[in-house]
Amino acid sequence: MKAALRLESITKTFPGGIIANHDISLEVYEGEIHSIIGENGAGKTTLMKIISGLLKPDKGKIYVYGREAKLSGPLDAISYKIGMVHQHFVLIPRFTVAENIVLGMEKKKGLNLDKEWINEHIRKISTRYGMEVDPTARIEEIPVGEKQKVEILKVLYRNANIIIFDEPTSVLSPEEIKELFKIFRLLIKNGKTILFISHKLKEVLEISDRITVLRKGMKVGTLLRTEATSNNLAEMMIGNKQRLIIQKEKGSSEKDKQFQIEDLEAKGSTLASSLKNISIKINSGEILGIAGVEGNGQETLVNTIIGIIPPSKGRIIFKGREMNKLTPIERREMGIGIIPSDRQKEGLLLRAPVKENCLLGYQYKKEYYRFGTFKEDYIYEISRKIVSEYDIQPPNIYTKAADLSGGNQQRLILGRELYHNPEFLIAVRPTRGLDLKSTIYIHNKLIEMKNKGTCILLISYDLDELTELSDKIAVIYEGKIIDSFINTESEKSKIRIGVALGGVKYEITETK
Repeated sequence: MKAALRLESITKTFPGGIIANHDISLEVYEGEIHSIIGENGAGKTTLMKIISGLLKPDKGKIYVYGREAKLSGPLDAISYKIGMVHQHFVLIPRFTVAENIVLGMEKKKGLNLDKEWINEHIRKISTRYGMEVDPTARIEEIPVGEKQKVEILKVLYRNANIIIFDEPTSVLSPEEIKELFKIFRLLIKNGKTILFISHKLKEVLEISDRITVLRKGMKVGTLLRTEATSNNLAEMMIGNKQRLIIQKEKGSSEKDKQFQIEDLEAKGSTLASSLKNISIKINSGEILGIAGVEGNGQETLVNTIIGIIPPSKGRIIFKGREMNKLTPIERREMGIGIIPSDRQKEGLLLRAPVKENCLLGYQYKKEYYRFGTFKEDYIYEISRKIVSEYDIQPPNIYTKAADLSGGNQQRLILGRELYHNPEFLIAVRPTRGLDLKSTIYIHNKLIEMKNKGTCILLISYDLDELTELSDKIAVIYEGKIIDSFINTESEKSKIRIGVALGGVKYEITETK
């Protein structure tokens, strides 16, 4: 088969001697979906940035359709018809869909945008690839799945033939992932070539033609889809077998250890995300999983529990004490920890070093101060302990959080929250965008906390994660708990969740 893209001995080293890519050679055939997988820090993102012109390799050559490509920046990549859909959307919220798509390559009529031509052109592209969008809608007003489509349309507007998707499913619900894969197939049908970067083996096995595995900056091998299994891919990725340790221990129903919500109502940003008579109970040593399509009240629920949104009705009770009138700090002091949905926007100060991020959310604590100033030696020891215990790489507490990989950023947040031994932990999409090894690590830590007696509220869009970890599952739809049940059998639970995601309670029928 003809190669759309060929890499020869690509090597990239960063300051401090960190080798991100070492002697990587790779061929991507025309009209295929070629997946690149590996742990966080395996070199996937660096390699993609080199292909898209964002980074220059120290050594090696890139050939596009047989011609050597000199890539000094993203504009060069565009000239070679290479486009990249980034994991974190690069969109301007206040601009319209059309304005975001054409930004930098605007079609003008005189001094002004030719809006009529632009809107019509975007409608034609979006219809062709099954991505109908409203060109006049503002980005801040559309859901995540639509934003993903806008990112794809940006590269199609620039006539990209080779499209890189960097962790595109990390922000999508199961239904949105199905929709994205339909788009993939339409793109291939229309002559495009796809590089798919993912941590999710199930997705890779579903959509790929070939799969290349990277480990520690080097290429381990490339497999045909027919040769690949989740087991051999996992072993290639992490070098050894990892396993999830689940000990199903019964939680304590003592009221002074429970977390409880009674008839809670609160206003969200939309009607669908506003809470309506929510009632849940989590015992000590129990995980309650919340399933639901994004935008159905999950964010409102979390913000109401931690004290950002005041409830209009109902009660939030923890360890027998009503929390409705407590400040966020007072709730922290009661023993509440949180792993937020977006580690970069909500969980970390990216420009600050690891040391400062180890205090974030707890900087008010008196134990960190001496005569009004930080106890630097004490904070140093805490930071070193978190970095060591949670295997944060590189193990340097003065490294900026922005310079850590996604998996290490998540470990930093987990380490910070669990250092304070929370009695109630809210974990929102705790393994979003993480590789297999990091996912197993995070899952084992949650199970470890559960077995110590922590109440855990797990909010996730990953049905495997929910059914694997949760003792009980509740499905939220348009701000209501539409179904809740004890999670005993994984596959039956997935079917029940799937029905409830559409707003219909699963009805159990007995066969005679």
